[in-house]
Amino acid sequence: MTSEDLPHRVRSSNEPIRFYFDESALGIGRVVAGARGDSIFPGHPRSPIKPGALDVDWVPLVAAEGWAVVLRDKRLPRRPAELAALASYPLRVLLMTSAGQLHVWEQLRVLLRYWARVEEMMEQDAPWLATVTRNGIRPKSYPT
Repeated sequence: MTSEDLPHRVRSSNEPIRFYFDESALGIGRVVAGARGDSIFPGHPRSPIKPGALDVDWVPLVAAEGWAVVLRDKRLPRRPAELAALASYPLRVLLMTSAGQLHVWEQLRVLLRYWARVEEMMEQDAPWLATVTRNGIRPKSYPT
């Protein structure tokens, strides 16, 4: 696939990738990747991660590349298998916890409201985990 073949809403770029949007955040991932050349999602032309990839497949790659991952899963703190996958690798994690029932537009509004803070956090070494809600970004303990 060449850049000429890409849909107008998916941007191709030579910018280094900084953000990986998990399938749980695919809707906003597509929008952000269409506006920013440093963001990808499973199935994006620049993504080595295919749709349907398991956590055990994509987590090591995202960690090795130093990308931040955006997830949408308010139940993550109660899922031992997913927490164990995160604990095994140093990731930068933005966990959208209030966006479960929101439409893509509202999810995007929540994330973009605090994007300046996200950029500040990207200066911090991994691992870190922060929840993103309508009320702000809150650092949380990284799973161990």
